[in-house]
Amino acid sequence: MNSYEAKQEAKRERLEAAADRAEARSDDAYRKSDLREEVSGIPFGQPIIIGSSGEARHRTAIKRMQKRIDELRKVMKSNGFRWAPSQEAWQRQLTNNAIWSGKMAIKELEALA
Repeated sequence: MNSYEAKQEAKRERLEAAADRAEARSDDAYRKSDLREEVSGIPFGQPIIIGSSGEARHRTAIKRMQKRIDELRKVMKSNGFRWAPSQEAWQRQLTNNAIWSGKMAIKELEALA
C-alpha cells in the first residue's frame, strides 16, 4: 500500500468513526425527544380531556419537543445540510468545507443538549 492509499484508508476510518459517533448522538437526541407514555405521562391514543391538568402537561411536552426539533433543524440547515427523506438522514456533499461544517454542527448540537 503506497502513502496515498494509506492516507485514504486513514481518512475513511476517521470518517466512519465520526459517523458512528454522530449516529450515537442522534439516537440520544431522539430518545430525549420521545413522547411515549413514560415521558409524557399520557398513554398513546388516550383522548386528552380539555381543561384537565393532563392537557397542560401534554401540550407542554409537545412544545418542548418541537422546540428541540426546530433548533436541530436550524443548526443543520445553517451548516449546509439537507434532509434526505429517502435516507432518513441529514446529508451534504463531502468536501473539506463539509467536514468542517459537520464538526461545527456537532459542537452547536452538543451545546444545545
